[in-house]
Amino acid sequence: MKKRLSLALALVLIAGILAGCSKNPAPTESAGSSSPPENDALRVALLLTGTINDASYNQQMYEAAEQAKELYGIDIAFTESIALADMQRAVQDYADKGYDLLIANGYDFNDAIMSVAKEFPETKFAIIGGSEGNGSNAASYRHYTPHVGFLAGAISALKSETNVVSIVAGMSFPHVVDAVNAFEAGAKYVNPDCNVITGYIESWTDSAKAKEMTAAAIASGADMIYCSANAAALGAYEAIEEANDAGKKVAAVGATSDMYDTAPDLILVSIIQSQGQLALDVIQDVIEGSFTGGVEVVGIESTSIALSDWHGHESWLPEGAMDTIDTIIAGLEDGSLVKDGICPKSCYDET
Repeated sequence: MKKRLSLALALVLIAGILAGCSKNPAPTESAGSSSPPENDALRVALLLTGTINDASYNQQMYEAAEQAKELYGIDIAFTESIALADMQRAVQDYADKGYDLLIANGYDFNDAIMSVAKEFPETKFAIIGGSEGNGSNAASYRHYTPHVGFLAGAISALKSETNVVSIVAGMSFPHVVDAVNAFEAGAKYVNPDCNVITGYIESWTDSAKAKEMTAAAIASGADMIYCSANAAALGAYEAIEEANDAGKKVAAVGATSDMYDTAPDLILVSIIQSQGQLALDVIQDVIEGSFTGGVEVVGIESTSIALSDWHGHESWLPEGAMDTIDTIIAGLEDGSLVKDGICPKSCYDET
């Protein structure tokens, strides 16, 4: 894996975050994005499935683009909350306007990007979290999600006092299924007697459904929750908080970003998957002329997947747990846990 420019992507979780998590808001394009810039700056358009203040992937990508603007002087436009039915039109629109690079957030964009890319061979297209590339002007950059799921499952099981843990996932896309399968494997690796409850809400924004599924898992005995569903995770945290108010003792592993500020009394630690870093990788590749149109996969050995600060909550773990976590991370980094069949491979791995 080539070395990357590593940037700190600090998320500012604003008090009004819930306003940015409503279901299917109307797409909003940034002001002035349809007008050509007055200079020769690289013109980059972001196509986002949620809002730029969702405390998740979309916010990460927007903040990364703003950092790239400062670093490289690029010109940025973005459209928020693009529904599946509108993706083709949104991609086509930015390509028609002559943007140099289109960066789309999510597996959902695979079909739209691969279709429009054929019509605009001089334009660069990238899908963050996608699975396809055409070897020329369309690429995918994604995380190796079995690493993420396995670590989340192991940490959850190490903390659990009931021997029941749960993962509440968003859409059942292949890379998400990879993470869910690895979560169960990670939990059972550290505790073979652990019961793992899994489920998909089939949404990235339906916080009510995430809350319902989390509450059901807690009712079934789960005392550790990992909700990997973008902004919908706020519903999971609400369910945990209500359970604790009722006398239970439930905690969570945060997903995507450091979620401590969102729920400081609930979050044990977060597993960061920086879509922002991947977006920076794309921009850097285009600027350096190293963009290949292939599929680039990064795992925990990169700067893009990492544990957040523990914020003192390592004290919630039993004695010896931190050493076990360090050993697991080392085994994921060197590939031995995957090679030995302990951590499941991705469905995309060559067999």
